[in-house]
Amino acid sequence: MKKYIIPACLLSTLLMTTTSCQKESFTAPKNSCIEKTASRIIRYTVNGTVYRCTIDNKEEWNILMSTIFDFAHQGYTVSMVNENITFNGIESKEVVEYTTKDQKDANTWAQKKIDEGYYVTISYNQQTGIYTCTAYR
Repeated sequence: MKKYIIPACLLSTLLMTTTSCQKESFTAPKNSCIEKTASRIIRYTVNGTVYRCTIDNKEEWNILMSTIFDFAHQGYTVSMVNENITFNGIESKEVVEYTTKDQKDANTWAQKKIDEGYYVTISYNQQTGIYTCTAYR
């Protein structure tokens, strides 16, 4: 028995030293910074058909608004609301109207009102070239 214990102890000591001397393979975690803003769900209505889309960033918002204004140029009245904003059930019947000939101004105004919780309607008059944006709350 004695002749097996000493070689076993030496062997285990040898194995522990060789294992502890090996270089550790450490991979650092990859940190990636992704800007994540709170997503919002926009419900919009075109010609009586209701659509929903989730907006996660400014680029997606610009794509949606481009589509909305394309519908407006085709003669449709488009209504939009941010579904993430909930109300306490009290309706104030507040109506705000904005008219402009500049599509960028109409876009900025509509986005601001939608973010404030208004239900926004956008229409375009082809004869006058005026965008009429109406916000309801």
